[in-house]
Amino acid sequence: MTFNTIGFIGLGLIGGSVAKSIKRVHPEITIVGYNRNQEVLNDAVRDGIVDIKSDESLEAFRECDLIFLCVPVVTALDFMDRLRDIKKDGAILTDVGSVKTGIHKYVEEEGLTDCFIGGHPMAGSEKTGYANSSDRLIENAW
Repeated sequence: MTFNTIGFIGLGLIGGSVAKSIKRVHPEITIVGYNRNQEVLNDAVRDGIVDIKSDESLEAFRECDLIFLCVPVVTALDFMDRLRDIKKDGAILTDVGSVKTGIHKYVEEEGLTDCFIGGHPMAGSEKTGYANSSDRLIENAW
């Protein structure tokens, strides 16, 4: 599968780092971003990481081939529910949370097993937020 457009909901330490890494390795990929803090979203656009800003409607995620949910689990469930009717056919949803029980239960109950792949970057830092994200944070994180 080819990913031409990748979306990120949440641009904190992990979301920002994954987005920066993708943009470094594949600058041709279009990145759609949403973050509740507009200043962070504007920083990501200014940095050349996010190409398309999404508002609360999430309409900008319609063309995404892959969508990363980089928010707490409870929030991720809400976004999954909202993305269900927006995402295009064949789009993949994934998350970066360390806790999977609630997400997998929701995915099964809501019939999203055909489009969800649980993830966990197994990386991090003692620092938080987009300002501390790095395009190398997940490199060699086995």
